[in-house]
Amino acid sequence: MKIQAIEITNYKAFLGTHQLNVGGKNLFIYGENGSGKSSLYYALKDFFQASIEDIDLAELENAFVLAADKGKTSIKVTFKPDSQGQNRKKSYLFNAGRNDSRTAGDTSIRDGNKLKSFLTYKHLLAIHHLKKDEAINLFDLLVKGVLKHFRYSLTGGKELGELWAEVQEAIARDTGKEYPINMKKAVVNAAIKAFNGAFGELFKPESPEYILKHARPFLDYFSHNVDLRLRFPQVRPTGDYVGLEGDQVHVELTYAGKPIDKPHLFLNEARLSAIAISIYLA
Repeated sequence: MKIQAIEITNYKAFLGTHQLNVGGKNLFIYGENGSGKSSLYYALKDFFQASIEDIDLAELENAFVLAADKGKTSIKVTFKPDSQGQNRKKSYLFNAGRNDSRTAGDTSIRDGNKLKSFLTYKHLLAIHHLKKDEAINLFDLLVKGVLKHFRYSLTGGKELGELWAEVQEAIARDTGKEYPINMKKAVVNAAIKAFNGAFGELFKPESPEYILKHARPFLDYFSHNVDLRLRFPQVRPTGDYVGLEGDQVHVELTYAGKPIDKPHLFLNEARLSAIAISIYLA
């Protein structure tokens, strides 16, 4: 399936209906600041993401929409060939009352969402825009971003983002008569165990999910003389069970065989971005 056309109505920077005819080709999008490049990016990202996640289009409506046109925000994407491989066009509409990307029996948009490569520069900036005394921490990038919807057998059918949300909800719940501290400890420990078991597989060299096994071929492609290890210390509750520790993914890096204590102060932006992209693609 290749994108033939994108139609955007009252979404972010797009006031009214705007159509971009793609024709199944590769495109390079450019334009002045505020011309709508990011809005086009997010329209496509939200269209695919809506196949597995509830997205409130009302929050993304153009600020200058007239009262009579409110609630009509939509994104429509037309593909060819269709999901059956037939040489005909097939359109999917996502608006407040209709979401064709979740059509029963047609999983093509959900499948496409698994293969998407939406990576914003904000993700990359988080890797190297740090203060001198800070260390690179990839936890949020992986758990809340890149791998939020990742699931495999050890997650019990749940996405990694769901498991982490359960940990956060468990630790935030206040204790009382009906919810004593011993009960909270049991709930928190169970949630943390489930999360650590699933997320921890990414950092075990013997695991098929070992992230560096998949990242190194990409990193080698850049030929930057960089090698790295990722270390996850495991999430654990604080002693009073009101907070969390260990929600970190540390980077241990060598450049030309030399260990680098603070890579974000030593490596240039190109090499740091290469690391982020390699991990993202892996």
